Amino acid sequence: MKYLIFFLFTLLLNFSICDKTGLTNIPSFLKIIPSNKRTEVEGIVLNQTLSQNEMYQKLDNWANTLGQAFNSLYKSYKKAFLEAKKELKEKHNLMLQSETDEDFKKVDAQIQSIADNYDMPIGEVRYEILQIINNQTDAIKEKLKEKSPY
Repeated sequence: MKYLIFFLFTLLLNFSICDKTGLTNIPSFLKIIPSNKRTEVEGIVLNQTLSQNEMYQKLDNWANTLGQAFNSLYKSYKKAFLEAKKELKEKHNLMLQSETDEDFKKVDAQIQSIADNYDMPIGEVRYEILQIINNQTDAIKEKLKEKSPY
């Protein structure tokens, strides 16, 4: 979930800030899109009723409407994001192998199971994960902050 939020943050917040302040700290491919296309992508990524799979499909379709050059840039950024997400998950799984707190491991597995459900609406994913976290002891909550990739 943390990866998804990071990806969305990168896509939305950075180009929203750029529009309002003139900053140029966004990926170049997002600087060149018309404002109506930015509005479209905001509508996609902020729609909490979409699943991750649905969101990715809509983003892919959206990028495809902007021509081959933009679509290629979008795909390269998406590929890099998904590769980074995979690497972080692998590192997290390695960390879990040496974890001795079985309660933490159980809670982490519950959260990962929900976060990995790409067919569940994003709003539900967020709600379910927050419910799990809120029902934990302070010690488990602290460990989740320190060790979780989401």
